Amino acid sequence: MIKVNWKKMLVCVLTVAFMVTMTAATVMAAEKASTVTGVLEKTDAGYVLKAGKKVYMLEGGELDKLVGKKVMLKGAMKKGEKGAMILSVTSAKEAPAKVAKKMVKKAK
Repeated sequence: MIKVNWKKMLVCVLTVAFMVTMTAATVMAAEKASTVTGVLEKTDAGYVLKAGKKVYMLEGGELDKLVGKKVMLKGAMKKGEKGAMILSVTSAKEAPAKVAKKMVKKAK
């Protein structure tokens, strides 16, 4: 018959649970929640958002209707290959008129 040391088993289970929780928290912190405003464009490589001098690659979201418009996108920001910024879009909407006018003034 096998004897089980329940105290040691409990310590092991709690240690593993703690490590899994900390790993998940680290991954979530690496993807920072962001809101970005700019002009949405569709390229051969996919969708991009041009915000002043910055260009963001986009993942996810239903963006077809907003191509060519000034938009506000929300999502998780992460660094991609070669330092490119990638936004995993969770919400997309056309920018309010006030925001769009400010963007036009900054571009001039």
